[in-house]
Amino acid sequence: MPRLSAQTVAALPPLEQVLYDVIHRAVRDAIRDATAQPTASPPVARESGLRRRTVAEAAEQSRRSRETVLTALQIGELHGHQRVKGGKWLIKPECIEAWMSGNGEDCCGQGESTPAARVSAGARRSLR
Repeated sequence: MPRLSAQTVAALPPLEQVLYDVIHRAVRDAIRDATAQPTASPPVARESGLRRRTVAEAAEQSRRSRETVLTALQIGELHGHQRVKGGKWLIKPECIEAWMSGNGEDCCGQGESTPAARVSAGARRSLR
């Protein structure tokens, strides 16, 4: 599509100037897209429901404080995972739901093999 001179475009009525500019941009973009090198597709994001939660996200979801969630993780009442000792906690969404409903053993099959078995019932009640 030949580009008109600035004087020719300026001589066009306003509506025709707008139409010319729109058509020119559309054709230019189509040519650019057709000749562009293909790029690598972006990585597929994991579905948010499957992503593990941080302590802050778990606290927000359960409507409890971060300290309560962290304590529950440390005593084993809430099941979570750390890649290294003292590292960031990651918690499966189903474990948060099970902890909130009081069925912590039902989330990932850890059962009473966690440190929660050694914590008194009074300490567990204080977390709720």
